[in-house]
Amino acid sequence: MNCFLSQGVTQLAITLAEEQEDHIQAAAAWALGQIGRHTPEHAKAVAVANVLPKLLECYLRADASEDLQTKVRLMMDRGLFQMKKVIYLWGFLTLSLSWY
Repeated sequence: MNCFLSQGVTQLAITLAEEQEDHIQAAAAWALGQIGRHTPEHAKAVAVANVLPKLLECYLRADASEDLQTKVRLMMDRGLFQMKKVIYLWGFLTLSLSWY
């Protein structure tokens, strides 16, 4: 939970958005993936930081390095699994609460 207290996800999102160097963006994508796959709460923090559109932009960029594309792909594969669990849980809770 230290990454929440220190605003680590926010800082990594800023780095991903503002940095132009592929190797730094790759490191930020890797770190976000590691954080996002830790627990559903961590995955939610990554999702709330709205980094997925920027990650996709980095991945699809014509001049993106292979390392950057690999790290983004891994983040999407591993990190999104936790995010899907958060989304499914949120949808289930919303549906369950709407019946009351």
